[in-house]
Amino acid sequence: MHETGEPADRLYQRTLELTALVAPLAENLDVARFHLRDRLDRDATQLALVCRRAAADRAPSERRRAYREAAPYAQACAALLDIIGLRLRRAGRDHRLVDDAGALLAEIIATMSQLASR
Repeated sequence: MHETGEPADRLYQRTLELTALVAPLAENLDVARFHLRDRLDRDATQLALVCRRAAADRAPSERRRAYREAAPYAQACAALLDIIGLRLRRAGRDHRLVDDAGALLAEIIATMSQLASR
């Protein structure tokens, strides 16, 4: 899907960017934290899938429902990024990628909220 300028399409593109940001982040976590890597990757992917479905649906009520369905995945990603960021900071490791992903996710959540209320 190419960006068309529609808010739903732009949101979908942003969720794809999020999956690209969390992939290297997840890969760089310690092996002992596989559950965090797996969950973050899964939830970010599911968020993109649901937002894609919403962007493709032209029925406003179905689109709103899809964004409400996507919200728990976005919130789970936010919590996981908080946990990972805290662990990286405490270990004295680079946390900029987590911060970037968190900022992008905040934008995604705000846009989803707006689109879900239309």
